[in-house]
Amino acid sequence: MKAPFLVFFVLMLSLNGFSQTSEDYCKRGNLKAILRDFRGAIEDYNNALELNSRNANAYFFRGVAKLNLQRNSEAIVDFTRSLKHKPKFAEAYLNRGLAKYYVHYTKNALDDFNKAIDINSSEAVLYYCRGNTKAALNDFSGAFEDYTKAIEIDSLFAAAYDKRGSLLDILQIESFSMSDYFKALTLELNPQNTHVYYEVMLTESIQQDHIAELNNYSRAIEIVPQNAEAYLKRGDVKCYLHQYDGAISDYSKAINLNPHHAEAYCHRGLARYQLQTNNEALADFDKAIIINPKYAESYYFRGTFKLLSGEHESGCRDLQKAKELGFVLADKMIQIYCQ
Repeated sequence: MKAPFLVFFVLMLSLNGFSQTSEDYCKRGNLKAILRDFRGAIEDYNNALELNSRNANAYFFRGVAKLNLQRNSEAIVDFTRSLKHKPKFAEAYLNRGLAKYYVHYTKNALDDFNKAIDINSSEAVLYYCRGNTKAALNDFSGAFEDYTKAIEIDSLFAAAYDKRGSLLDILQIESFSMSDYFKALTLELNPQNTHVYYEVMLTESIQQDHIAELNNYSRAIEIVPQNAEAYLKRGDVKCYLHQYDGAISDYSKAINLNPHHAEAYCHRGLARYQLQTNNEALADFDKAIIINPKYAESYYFRGTFKLLSGEHESGCRDLQKAKELGFVLADKMIQIYCQ
């Protein structure tokens, strides 16, 4: 499982237009959000808004954090406030559309995705999200066109291939659906493909029935107690549920079963950060990199952690290494925090 963190924050980090102190709060909030501390991030965005109540970006970031906490109705309010101060804000329309989609305001969500595309017609994720909404409204031909457009813009967009394959199944065009499924699987399993839409992964994963997932992984562990991957996955679900002690226990079990499991160390580090055991968190990031020096995500999260801890030079080195290893989100972070 690739660690599910938002590119929403990274896409917008370069937006300015408010006082330096307010900007500092937003930047610190963004670092916390990347490390999954959405509640801490919201506190920083609140502080930014106390200093500048017209800060469209702070409303936007706070809305994204609330979306990650499944506070969808509150997120809609924040995105609407953001758009009041910045009417041509395509990302705010996108995220408000997602929030509306998850509270079943499907037609209203479609309106927001249309507006986002009117403003910015070059982003594959906009067509992907609109395609999902059209499919939910049984507009299958429109959904097919949108998934195809997303793939035309970005040929590495695995989720778009997968959704188009599912749509072709519905339309009983199985020969083509298998081709899309195979392409999606090839992209997802390619360890060199770090071109992942984290915003899509997270906004879809945070709305799932995590209790059902938790039970499924628990049953898998009962059947095969030595299954390190099941412990890893269950730990990830517990993190979504903010059960960090339980997540750490599962990651530790995965590590006991497979001492060279770099991903388990990285995810345990992120969970430990939530409990403010920062030394242990850093040790886990370090261990993940020792096990797999080409594990770009560990450099990315360790670099973010260091920036938040005031270790600017070392944090920027980690982000640069993540970029060199092909982690696409690192580049924008470097532009904002390391120039």
